[in-house]
Amino acid sequence: MSVKTYKKGKKTKLSDNFNCVEFDCKGKNCCAETKIDEKLIQYLQQIRNHFKKEVIINSAYRCSKHNSEVFGAKNSFHLKGQAADISIKDVAPLKVAQYAEQIGIKGIGHYDSFTHIDTRSNKSFWYSSKQIKKDTFGGKNPYREPVKNIKLGSYGSGVKWVQFELNRVGFTVGEIDGICGDNTENSIKKFQKSCGLTADGICGKKTREALKNT
Repeated sequence: MSVKTYKKGKKTKLSDNFNCVEFDCKGKNCCAETKIDEKLIQYLQQIRNHFKKEVIINSAYRCSKHNSEVFGAKNSFHLKGQAADISIKDVAPLKVAQYAEQIGIKGIGHYDSFTHIDTRSNKSFWYSSKQIKKDTFGGKNPYREPVKNIKLGSYGSGVKWVQFELNRVGFTVGEIDGICGDNTENSIKKFQKSCGLTADGICGKKTREALKNT
């Protein structure tokens, strides 16, 4: 995935529920382009699918002029098109932060009225404008660890554990439904390949250990 550049004001469709004008810099008379990370779009669509409500993008891309005007960090991910401050009607920002953690987002800021997410590769969680560091927002795996191999066609809580962990480390399977279908099996294979394990799609002991330790 990569960061792409669009003409500001265009309504190019990016996914089922998002178009590029939503990511435009909010500054006035400052820039003509909008940068958007494809991975950010994927994360936002997952959040939209999960809560089944409109995700309001309060701020996404910022040019350097506007970032300075709003006193943004000099190295802000907003400058790179890799961040969005979002809110969902009748959903607490903490709930959004918790789900973001569950699906493997590494950059999360929990504020009183919105949630910041970005596509950084190293974990950084914080609360409020005071940047109070957090280890977790409570998005730890709520499902019991499986006690047997998980393979195509399996179902139950063991599969949910695997699906949760795959989402957490970035090998997304979508909804955690407890059914090991093709999407889950393919995600297991991709994860196994990334760890140097045999990519057989079966979540055995070595794969479970790798998931826990990633």
